[in-house]
Amino acid sequence: MASATTTTDETNTFNTIDLSLLFGAGVSYQLSGGTQLFLDAGYALGLINVEKNSSTGTNETIGSRDIRIAAGAMFPLQ
Repeated sequence: MASATTTTDETNTFNTIDLSLLFGAGVSYQLSGGTQLFLDAGYALGLINVEKNSSTGTNETIGSRDIRIAAGAMFPLQ
């Protein structure tokens, strides 16, 4: 059974550039041998209305927001 794929060009609807502020913090813990464990968290707040033209006729603002969480280990190169 074949499936149909539809693509839509949204370049006239949304801006191609988004500007955000990023707030965050992180911690790391060094293990013996130089290996470090880390945890970072952040929040990004979009400053630009990414919608070019309001298609609904209402005065709305569409912006980006996200929460970022990262964890991992860093190993020294010797």
